[in-house]
Amino acid sequence: LSRLEGHLARFRTGGILNLIGGESLPGSGGTFETRSPVDDSLIAPVAPVGRLLAVAVGDAAASEIVWRELNSHAIAG
Repeated sequence: LSRLEGHLARFRTGGILNLIGGESLPGSGGTFETRSPVDDSLIAPVAPVGRLLAVAVGDAAASEIVWRELNSHAIAG
């Protein structure tokens, strides 16, 4: 855990947001705490996806279509 401390420090102050469509979004309904199973110490506050779920699913579906098209062009190539 001591090696992770430097990395985790930034999440403790800013929390972990939702990465949707290339943007970090806070979600809805505040945050919940994620804790270490080792010693129950705080890892970071996490923003629940909440109402952003539909946006995330839509972005993922659109990305899959673009990815499929890129791959079909590369295969046909």
